[in-house]
Amino acid sequence: MPTYLPFSDNCFSAARCIRSIQHIANPIKVLAEMQRVVKPGGRLVILEPDWEQLHIEKTFYLKEYSTITNNILDVQRDRILNPSIGKQVTELANSLDLNVISITEYVRTVRDFHKACIFYSLSECAEYLVSHNSLSENEKNGWLNACHLASKNHKFFIKLTLIMTTILV
Repeated sequence: MPTYLPFSDNCFSAARCIRSIQHIANPIKVLAEMQRVVKPGGRLVILEPDWEQLHIEKTFYLKEYSTITNNILDVQRDRILNPSIGKQVTELANSLDLNVISITEYVRTVRDFHKACIFYSLSECAEYLVSHNSLSENEKNGWLNACHLASKNHKFFIKLTLIMTTILV
């Protein structure tokens, strides 16, 4: 197997990978390379999101936009190469005969719609639906206005689960 990290075998006590494997076509190679450069008995720490659990709470302001909200979240999930990698790391580690020693879930919540748009590209996802004739401009604007209103009244809530897997090499 070719090496990709510019380090010799067994040269580190630990290695970490944070929110990167979701964007890589062959995640098993990443884990194999991390395993190669970490000494036996060392640790790998992988923190990856589970985009399937991306959720916007359908508060009073967003109830009538439930389908649009779901479609926008689907567009965001589809933009990620490995959207469920967070919960797949254990399986990948097992396939390399690595020992998973802990799995911890963290929920990242955002209450401000403007920040959520920056973190999760929500406006761009809505615009994508408009450009593909899956959403009208009026529907997009109605959804955006409802989200802004919910945020202004402290009723906007989006969450994403991140999964940290610690692995013994």
